[in-house]
Amino acid sequence: GGIWNFVLVKGSDPTVTGTMDAGTGLIRSFTHTLQKTGRPAEPVLDLSAAQKIADRYISDQNGPVSINMSNGRYFPLGSASDPVAGQYVLDYNRIVSSIPCDTEGFVVGVDAVNGEITAYERNWNSPEIAFSVISEQRVLKREATYAVLKKAQETFPESVSGLRITSAEMRWKDLPPSDRPGSIPLAWKV
Repeated sequence: GGIWNFVLVKGSDPTVTGTMDAGTGLIRSFTHTLQKTGRPAEPVLDLSAAQKIADRYISDQNGPVSINMSNGRYFPLGSASDPVAGQYVLDYNRIVSSIPCDTEGFVVGVDAVNGEITAYERNWNSPEIAFSVISEQRVLKREATYAVLKKAQETFPESVSGLRITSAEMRWKDLPPSDRPGSIPLAWKV
């Protein structure tokens, strides 16, 4: 499959850029440029409202999908000295067999003033059969964490005293995407 790139222009200014799957016609990504003029200094919507809007947009575009929001951030348009309300960017992970994917999912931008969708990226390529579901976990969380700490100590012995493990969770190692049955393994992301 090929990809169509598109640009929507108003006057001489590009307002929306994006990509479309040439085979399916699905929009894979787009970004809408926000203008600073006429916007308030502070957001009108909070993160919770932005998430509801993003959840609904993903559902409208893709039907029911198994996802979870893993990260939501606010990005102002202005500076600290000249604040202008910006947008929220929300990251969603695809869930397969109750385990999140490392890369597959969605990124959605929501205007913090009016709730319009300002950005969208669909990264959903591998079929369900590509995920290698295992019945028994062979490496435990503590073993994975220890292996990372040991490798860090070997590689950076002078820095290991300041090292902290902030998270350790199972993820599908889904990059690069695959369509071969059972080819996407589980991995610890430490």
